[in-house]
Amino acid sequence: MAKFNFNDVNVGDGVYFRLDGVQNFNSFWTVKSKLNGTKLEIEVDEIDGTKDKRYIDINDVIKVQPRK
Repeated sequence: MAKFNFNDVNVGDGVYFRLDGVQNFNSFWTVKSKLNGTKLEIEVDEIDGTKDKRYIDINDVIKVQPRK
């Protein structure tokens, strides 16, 4: 069972997630878009200017930090 419901997460919120094979699972990512009721497009902007983007399932989210 998912820890978070899709409606618990909004575009602009910060999320922490856990995925097999991802070394920086504890990085803080920003939700850029919500897709098809289960998928989130997320992006991180590292201090050194490096950007990374990926798509995750709502079931991979372990913490949500709402941003207003």
